[in-house]
Amino acid sequence: MKTTVRLFFLLGLIAFIPGLKMFSQVSINNDGSQPDNSAMLDIKSDTKGILIPRMTTSQIQLIYNPADGLIVYCTTNSRFYVYLATENTWREMLYGTGTLTPPFRCGIDLLADKVNGNSYGTIQLGNQCWMAENLKAKKYNDDTDIPLVTDNTAWSSPYNSCILLVQ
Repeated sequence: MKTTVRLFFLLGLIAFIPGLKMFSQVSINNDGSQPDNSAMLDIKSDTKGILIPRMTTSQIQLIYNPADGLIVYCTTNSRFYVYLATENTWREMLYGTGTLTPPFRCGIDLLADKVNGNSYGTIQLGNQCWMAENLKAKKYNDDTDIPLVTDNTAWSSPYNSCILLVQ
């Protein structure tokens, strides 16, 4: 009986050992596709991104013996950092000049008046997006003052078509 148990143990061990050298890949997706052969971890999505660890400057500095190429996001200054073992330092990853701006969402996002510093809510009415409040601008785009007209008769002049009326 002991010989049979030993034989099964030995055969199991022989079958297990080659499996230890096998390369394993992981794919995270919602389409059931296999990971790319060149990737250890293959993440695919057309609706979401990836969040890497987010830490304060102090927390990043406390990482003991960081691996070369370790990347973290610093919440203290909103920057990405990569650890360079050859320099024994964290380096800020440089940003390019291009940016992606998410699409405007009527009823959720605010309109910004950069010249006057005002923000305005919006509302969806049918297929149209309207400002939910009156314009509060006091300057034109070129930073010159918009004349203040309080007399209704002044509006009859064709030259006053762009004057703000305050009642």
